[in-house]
Amino acid sequence: VFLVLLTALSLSTSQQQNPLEVNGGSCIAMKGKNCIVIASDKRFGQQNTLISSNAKRVLKLNSRLLCGCTGLTSDVQTVMQDLSHAVKKFKMSQKSHLEPSIAASILSSFLYSKRGSPYFCETLIAGLDSSNKPFLKSHDVLGAGEGDQNFAAIGTSASTLYGLCEALYKPEMSPDELADVVSKCIF
Repeated sequence: VFLVLLTALSLSTSQQQNPLEVNGGSCIAMKGKNCIVIASDKRFGQQNTLISSNAKRVLKLNSRLLCGCTGLTSDVQTVMQDLSHAVKKFKMSQKSHLEPSIAASILSSFLYSKRGSPYFCETLIAGLDSSNKPFLKSHDVLGAGEGDQNFAAIGTSASTLYGLCEALYKPEMSPDELADVVSKCIF
């Protein structure tokens, strides 16, 4: 007597995982009065399994400019590496300070250029421009920006974070108030 056990190797459509949510992670940024705060969790997992609690999701582009990135970890690392290279190339060719709006355009163009086989990551650019005005812009996987916002959230818990931001955000918060509100939202 032979016993044969067959299992399905492919998942049904309802069980397929969104590539943006496979490794988890979230990032949030919020504007205040002449300041901006960005924060992220450090969770790196494979669906429900925690692999590490030291994931890097925020890239420092210069002393006044940061980029947050969440999604498929390999794509997040590639985007951060390529953006860092593009920023260095800009500094060498232009010999001028990189404004947040220019960094957002560079990132948007880079993501859009990969639209045929996009990187599975969401990004946000947060910084202060030359007049100390806070700048915040988030991008989807194709580089489409969501305009200048007061706060932005990306990652697996973005919808929950937006709800918290809407409840706790007040315009023109001081740096200390802003840090307190963002820490309440993300942690």
